[in-house]
Amino acid sequence: MLWSAFRLGVKAPWSARILAACLAVSAPCHAAQRTLDWANEICRYKLRFDPSKYDADRFKNTIDFVFGGVFLRFPMPSSYMPPKEGEMAAYKEVCSNYAGKLSSFAMIDLPGLQDYRNLLSLQLQNWCDFWQALMRGGQGDTAALRSFAPSAGQCSIYIDALDGKVDMNEVWRKTVIATCAKNYKPKACEAEHFAAEGKPDAAQSIRSDVLGYGWQNCSVSHSPTLDALRKKAASLERLLQQRIRARFRMVRSQCSY
Repeated sequence: MLWSAFRLGVKAPWSARILAACLAVSAPCHAAQRTLDWANEICRYKLRFDPSKYDADRFKNTIDFVFGGVFLRFPMPSSYMPPKEGEMAAYKEVCSNYAGKLSSFAMIDLPGLQDYRNLLSLQLQNWCDFWQALMRGGQGDTAALRSFAPSAGQCSIYIDALDGKVDMNEVWRKTVIATCAKNYKPKACEAEHFAAEGKPDAAQSIRSDVLGYGWQNCSVSHSPTLDALRKKAASLERLLQQRIRARFRMVRSQCSY
């Protein structure tokens, strides 16, 4: 399935944002302080803090949360077009558990931190709503697709096609042409998709393209509410990083370049 990264605030690649962190006791000359050592894929850093003021585990969690994107890899269903038996209930539970971990993640007191957590919670809710709508759409429930409010204004043409309110084949052909225009061999891409018309499962293939390349990609690319959340979260994340650097002594110790 060709679709844009539905991040809802999720930055790609996620692996570049995952930090390896460990706590170590600082040198004797700084006996009143402890040092948090952490690293991304490029550099290692040291960050000093006063353990009498900040719990070590909460401090580490805060750095992972603000710098490491520890909650930015939102869960995805294992199948969705159509979903396997039991997948809907399983994914709903996964999303609920993830939301619970996000809301209870223990961190230090820092202005703006709870606002950032709340934004991520909203993004997570929209992310999970999207995948649940897509799974139900894969089962033929077009009402579920219409219920996904963030893209309702931009992507209803595909739902209308699935409902038979507009010409399905016309929407499908336009969708294929638009999608294949991004392929390095547009005409070959079009021919591969249009070949479905002569196959026994043509109707199923066409519906799948309209749902996936149509509604799914449209919802990913044209959701102003989600885009606004994404930008606001990114801006607040940068602000929190600045506040941590201003409050604590952060030193870059080693880089691979």
